[in-house]
Amino acid sequence: MPSTLLAIALLAVTFTQGGILDPSKLHGEWYHAYELPDGRTYEGYTIYREDGTFSDNSTIFYDGEAIDSIRIEGTWKLEGRQMTYKGKVIGHPSIPEEQPDVTCEITEITDERYSFKSPIDGSIQHETRVK
Repeated sequence: MPSTLLAIALLAVTFTQGGILDPSKLHGEWYHAYELPDGRTYEGYTIYREDGTFSDNSTIFYDGEAIDSIRIEGTWKLEGRQMTYKGKVIGHPSIPEEQPDVTCEITEITDERYSFKSPIDGSIQHETRVK
């Protein structure tokens, strides 16, 4: 399950419009809330920086109650529509720091949100820009 959480946490990607990549559209803060297959919700914020690094701070909820939190820091690499993330879990007592890389495919981008295929179940997920 830690790999599933990391995959969810790292699901923010850079953007493609008409085949032209524009990584600068990723820069800034994004909000996410994903339903996990086991009924939990993974909710939080990710910041993507111009230098290709990111940080994610999220809370895991079950039946509306916060049950855990996770912080991830790492880098991303863009190749075509595929974004690969390398992230480390920071200071969590039960999740190993080192995690496998996560890759997802961009499906749509606007100024307010972006969409991608979940590497966990193939569903389309979204993140919205924090103004």
